[in-house]
Amino acid sequence: MVREDLVSSLRNAVERGESLEKAKISLTNAGYDPAEVEQAAAALAEEVEERLPIITERAIGPKAFTGKARPSNLLEEEKPKKKADTLTIVLIAVFAVLLVAVGIILVLSFIK
Repeated sequence: MVREDLVSSLRNAVERGESLEKAKISLTNAGYDPAEVEQAAAALAEEVEERLPIITERAIGPKAFTGKARPSNLLEEEKPKKKADTLTIVLIAVFAVLLVAVGIILVLSFIK
């Protein structure tokens, strides 16, 4: 039977960005049975494989889904950049208003 505490420890380490191999070594060095650590790692890998197609299909759409493993940062790479887009639009609008204001000032100065 797989020890859920080891699976949880490995999951937490991977979610923090640590490699699965390094997390396994850390648990083994901490005194856990290497066979139990391997079982927990296998259970975690199986859990990830079960979830990965669902996550990637939602992220990139069902037509582009190939069933192959994707990088763990896929969702971060393909998120829309709403804040950056909004900031760009605001800056362009401010620049346009300033350009119009300068144009009006120049036109009025030539009229006099």
